[in-house]
Amino acid sequence: MARWSLRALLASGVALTLLLVWFAVAMPDRVPGHFGLSGEVNRYDDKGVFVAAMAGIGVVMAVLFGAARWWLPTLPGSVINVPGKKAHAYWTSPAHRDEFNAIMASAMETIGAFVLLLLTVIVLISGVAGLGATIPAWIFWLVTATFLAAMMACVIPLMRKTRVPPSER
Repeated sequence: MARWSLRALLASGVALTLLLVWFAVAMPDRVPGHFGLSGEVNRYDDKGVFVAAMAGIGVVMAVLFGAARWWLPTLPGSVINVPGKKAHAYWTSPAHRDEFNAIMASAMETIGAFVLLLLTVIVLISGVAGLGATIPAWIFWLVTATFLAAMMACVIPLMRKTRVPPSER
């Protein structure tokens, strides 16, 4: 399987880390911590708490998604949920489980990269607002829509890849 997904996860983690370093150095002591639906800041946080929380969330997400190649093979077939009994039997069989694990791990790494990029954009928006800019509400909607589209772009091919091949039906 392609390892580009792991490289994407690592690159997005580096981007988040670099942005958090900039944030820690450049931002004032109180930073925008939450925005309302109209884009207005409705909560300010201590900069250290904000950076620590975002870094902590980033590390947990990176480890969870990045370690999928390790933890997926440890799952018993009974906890794997693949649509359809035939698909479940096919992908959890010893003959196909390694391929399934590789497909799923690549998808998990890709999803993890998108999650870390979302965190990066959230930190960036908070930083821009912390420097005094007003963030228009449409930015939040665009970020949300883009993230959801990225998830769909990952999940739809995953659903196709985990169908039972026609030759095995």
